[in-house]
Amino acid sequence: MPKDGEGFSLPLKIIITGLLLIIVFIVLIIYSRELNHNKPQTIEEPILKNTAVNIDYEKLESDYQDALSRILNNFMGNFEILRDQILDLKVTNNYQKFHLELIIALDNLIYNQDRESAKEQLQSIMNNNEWISGPLSNILSNWN
Repeated sequence: MPKDGEGFSLPLKIIITGLLLIIVFIVLIIYSRELNHNKPQTIEEPILKNTAVNIDYEKLESDYQDALSRILNNFMGNFEILRDQILDLKVTNNYQKFHLELIIALDNLIYNQDRESAKEQLQSIMNNNEWISGPLSNILSNWN
């Protein structure tokens, strides 16, 4: 113990300073963990951990076919409305090319006024996709 007028000895000062630094370091670690714990998740961090999502692609494709057939069967003569309804459909990877070809054919009719090209494209789509030939043939047979 220091006597009156004397300070702490050098080794004791080093020990006290070391302990203070350790306490400050521990407090900083605890504080930084609190900040990270309350931090919102970033894009890189998965929100759903250990969760598997099962997607029934066959059902999605079947739903697409049904919805498109329904749209084509309810066609009332306005190709712009038909195009917009088709564009609103959700498309699986397997039908992206088909969908794009159908929209391009309708665009040729609507925007380019190229009825013959559009008719040929729709005929080609029908020939390559048997499942849609009925509804498309109804549209082509009623072509003005």
